[in-house]
Amino acid sequence: MSGKAWIIPPQAGFLPTLSREILRRHREDLSRVTVIFPTRRAAHFFRYYLGRHLRGSFFLPRIYAFSDWVNELAVRLDPRPIIPPAERAWWLYRVVSGRPGFEQVTESFDRFLPWGLRFSEVLEEFEREAVPLKDLLEPPEDLPPHGQAFLSALSEIGRDFREILSGAGVTTPAARLRLLSERLPEVFSPEGPVYLCGFAALSRAERFLFRRLLELGAEVFLEMDPGCRAPDFLAEVLRDLKLSPEILSRPRSRRPRLRFFAAADVHQEVREAARLLPPDPETPDEVLILLPVAGHLLPLLYTLPEDLPVNITLGFPVKRSLPATFLLLLFELYEKRLSERYPVLTYLSLLKHPYARGVLGAWAAELHAFETRLRAHGSPYLSLSEIEDLAGGVDPLRRFHREFLEVFYGVKTPRDFARVLKEILHRVLEPHRERLREARENREILARHFLYAFETEILPVFESSSFSGEPMPLEGLFRMFRELLQTVSAPFEGDPLCGVQVMGLLETRLLSFRKVIVLDANEGALPSPEEINPLLPEGLRPALSLPRRSRQEALERYYFDRLIASAREVEIFYLSVTESSSRLPPRVRSRYVEALLWAEEKRKGELFTPGKGPVRHLSLSLTAPEPFPGIPRGEAERREVERLLSGEISATLLETYLDCPARFYFRYLLGLKPPERLTEYDATALGTLIHAVLEDYFRPYLGREYLPREHNDPSRLLTLFRERFERDGLSRQLGPERRFFVEKTAEFRLRRYLQSLEALPPFRILSLEEEKRREHPGLGLRFRGKLDRVDEFETGRVVLDYKTGAGVRSLSLRRLREILEEARDIPRVEPTLEGLRFLRDRLPDLQLLLYLFLRPEAGEAVYVQLASGKGREIFKPLFYRPPFSPRSGDFLREEEIEYLRERVFPALLERLIEHLLAAPYFFIPEKPPGCRWCDYLYACPGRKRA
Repeated sequence: MSGKAWIIPPQAGFLPTLSREILRRHREDLSRVTVIFPTRRAAHFFRYYLGRHLRGSFFLPRIYAFSDWVNELAVRLDPRPIIPPAERAWWLYRVVSGRPGFEQVTESFDRFLPWGLRFSEVLEEFEREAVPLKDLLEPPEDLPPHGQAFLSALSEIGRDFREILSGAGVTTPAARLRLLSERLPEVFSPEGPVYLCGFAALSRAERFLFRRLLELGAEVFLEMDPGCRAPDFLAEVLRDLKLSPEILSRPRSRRPRLRFFAAADVHQEVREAARLLPPDPETPDEVLILLPVAGHLLPLLYTLPEDLPVNITLGFPVKRSLPATFLLLLFELYEKRLSERYPVLTYLSLLKHPYARGVLGAWAAELHAFETRLRAHGSPYLSLSEIEDLAGGVDPLRRFHREFLEVFYGVKTPRDFARVLKEILHRVLEPHRERLREARENREILARHFLYAFETEILPVFESSSFSGEPMPLEGLFRMFRELLQTVSAPFEGDPLCGVQVMGLLETRLLSFRKVIVLDANEGALPSPEEINPLLPEGLRPALSLPRRSRQEALERYYFDRLIASAREVEIFYLSVTESSSRLPPRVRSRYVEALLWAEEKRKGELFTPGKGPVRHLSLSLTAPEPFPGIPRGEAERREVERLLSGEISATLLETYLDCPARFYFRYLLGLKPPERLTEYDATALGTLIHAVLEDYFRPYLGREYLPREHNDPSRLLTLFRERFERDGLSRQLGPERRFFVEKTAEFRLRRYLQSLEALPPFRILSLEEEKRREHPGLGLRFRGKLDRVDEFETGRVVLDYKTGAGVRSLSLRRLREILEEARDIPRVEPTLEGLRFLRDRLPDLQLLLYLFLRPEAGEAVYVQLASGKGREIFKPLFYRPPFSPRSGDFLREEEIEYLRERVFPALLERLIEHLLAAPYFFIPEKPPGCRWCDYLYACPGRKRA
């Protein structure tokens, strides 16, 4: 049997044309007509067009979305309810537990769930495609064992899965579809015409169902450009259903007006898009904003005029809503606890959440002072009772602990978990009830949609599924919640008959708009990222008689092309980022955009060049900041600097000024203390401990010769470290995992340091942790310092300084020789930012220079970089004298070292002191070292440049 497929070109507007055709045929008996669409959105708009043509009262046809029509009929054949994906995974868990190959994922259901969802989706696809299950004799080797076991026993697992579902009295969506395709005549005998409208690619079960409908007299309407080759999936539908295409309407040939905009970021594109909108759209098919990236919905909403009616039809990730973030913080806090002690940083993040502040009431005003006490306490982990004692035993905090943390103690099953979640959400949402009821702000709207998704999709899984009463660990329930949350989107489905429409690409099927604004037309968004089930790689699908995934991208291109062709005006925005970084990867415009531009170039017979053609690069509205050299210096600041220099000067003071005068100002002139930081361990405390361990280790050799190959004793060194580590409060602050990591890392570095000593000749240890002070005769300044160790080699005395943290600034041999060449006549340095750069470029780390001044008989100073990633870089000398010369054997001659030490560096140091005294500002360098981690970042006027 063969029939016709009525073709409506996109330029004609599929739904308006279809509504006119249906009215032309059946104006007097519409109620007898059945019209089936692939989406609910298309059905809504079809009703709108019928109403616009008819006006007044009338009986509608029976209008269905395909899934609703299938469910209505299939339930008459089999009343078993459909179960959600998580419950399908549960029954599969029951099926595969105990089978060889599944041991890794069947230890508990929460660990099985991610794979169970994939397994069930594979079985669903076989049902939709009406393909017999086939075992793979040689599954892909790159699959994990459970994946291979699943594919090698596919038919048996599928059979057992169907049997266990039947015994449980439940079914799945694909099973319903296949059942209806096999037994349609038993439940469907239409009284009037049936129209199948706007379908594109069909599964085998759907095609079989359509054949039955065609046998019952149904007609097919398809959307396709008759002037172009039919997409493969549409040609396949026409061929399998034995339909010959016939054009229903030939509209006047027209092309949409295309404009392209290259934007620097999301905010720039949504601002320009908002400018292009009409002030008050009169009809729902006037303006569409196509939003391929759902995460950009909020920037768009915040940019649109407040009084502009907007209808949103897309799925937004509910994990970004306030209720979801509150629950996830609770879970994280509970998971990170050690015994009954909770991580303080995560605890503070929870207290600062807007919902927590609402529950705490008036006491939330005391939160800042309470945070200060917690940070001053210093421990990264505290029990709830310790936290309550630090807070003074206030009732709001005790109640918060009881109602939001201790409430999890009795949770044993998913049903218990659901009860606790409902109680928690009821308590945190109570202060926001009125605002949620009105839901005018975007975050309240998103919260309401989360609650809807929570009550309809997440809560039933824990509360009333087949496994709700099964014992499960709390951490496993947290993992299940996160897994389900990843799959749930806020179902924005507002009134389609008003305002600007905001949709994803799939939601635009069959719809047409006068003006279409496309945002984020970049690769990775258009087409959407391909989600590949790792169990069914592309090369495997034909072997199992399943369609290739490439059909999905062809479908997306078809939906995009028909949407563009149906519009009068099209504004396309894409992000143009050419330089990549870790924070901002490069953005390439979509292949769909490239195809449209190529079509325009062929039509005009020219290649577009930058500045010509339909692409407009949006200009950045940048305001040049007023010059701000630094913090002005007055008489009071000058006197304070002089006071500092009149006392004992450390290398750290001068280093701080050399790196960033603004930081020097905050630290030394204002005396601002760095904020208390809660970290799992204090790096400074660990450095102090290692210094003490090395002092204890070398103490027996003080005044004696140390022979590295003979005297090295790693066992004694590590024993000293472990003893001090156990006595020190640092070890008690660490969690088990971090304690193990810190301890083993420190032991590795100490052991490696002893190994590096074996490359050195014998040396005599002259001093350990020696305090030295000395006045500089030329500068008239008094310096002080603490020398970790002084050794004497055959080549002379060496000052050593242990470094347990990040790398240090030093000058290479080549740079030292360049400074020697240009330093015969060191110029005066102006008290400017350029002058500071001049000094910083020529001065190494001042600490080693100071140590050599304090120990004038020493000829070399060396950093011992214990944390260096490479063993050969542990020693970082100042002058590269033997035995610390490079492997090439190149080093400075004695006269060169003498000149640097006695003439060049003292002159540079003198210029630094002059700069410190005379500069009119505490300058803020353009790229100060360590600015991102500076303790004074938020007090600094130059932070916006950081």
